Amino acid sequence: MTLLDEEQRTWIRRADALSKLPQIEGFQFLTEEMELKRRRMEKELITRVLAEGMDAETIKLNAERYHGFVAGMRYAVLVVPAGAARRLELREQPPEDDNEEVEDRWVL
Repeated sequence: MTLLDEEQRTWIRRADALSKLPQIEGFQFLTEEMELKRRRMEKELITRVLAEGMDAETIKLNAERYHGFVAGMRYAVLVVPAGAARRLELREQPPEDDNEEVEDRWVL
């Protein structure tokens, strides 16, 4: 067995495990909690804007922070498992590590 074969098997094993996460009951609860957190944050931002009378720049900064946080939650909970499942469907090879940069192998 070559190193490439071992890396391929490792990649497939990881993709398979990640793609099965949404089927686990606890993971479904996590997804629901993520959505509740998103709604609470949205409501909090709207309330703060109305109550504090923020200027446009402060509103923009808070909205960007909110957007980044939500994007991070969604990436971990939604994008990675779905991307792994899609990659398995396509049976693509894992990206080659020709450089030192860390790649996002779960996003298509």
